[in-house]
Amino acid sequence: MLREVCCAQVDESLLKATELRLAGNAAARSGDLKRACALYTVGLELDPPGGRHLLLSNRSGVRLELGDAEGALEDATAAAECAPPGFTTAAIRQVEALLRLQRFRAAMECLLAARQRHPGFAETEDYHRCVADVQAALEAADVQP
Repeated sequence: MLREVCCAQVDESLLKATELRLAGNAAARSGDLKRACALYTVGLELDPPGGRHLLLSNRSGVRLELGDAEGALEDATAAAECAPPGFTTAAIRQVEALLRLQRFRAAMECLLAARQRHPGFAETEDYHRCVADVQAALEAADVQP
């Protein structure tokens, strides 16, 4: 449809990966997390020229919900490495996975690094929520930041 409406040349693997990401999003919203994870994985296997950070970030969130915090962290880290400036969701996913793994100091370091990489992130509600989550986890574990 994009080609028809815009008369634009779009890479076939990018189109298919986008379709798979959107189908994965729908599966995740309906609670079918394993299917969502599989759809994101197929999209990644296409090695699209763009949007990889979205597939990785979404799969990270699903993996975390499925109880695979290590896998979620791997995906979130890979997403952060290939994400464009300003895409902070990968950092948020990293923090969430690190908290689940009880790596509280690493979660705080990740937040601080994301604040440096993404000017303006520190002003967002997401950033403040993550900071509060990390601080609460540190207090609950009685660990000094």
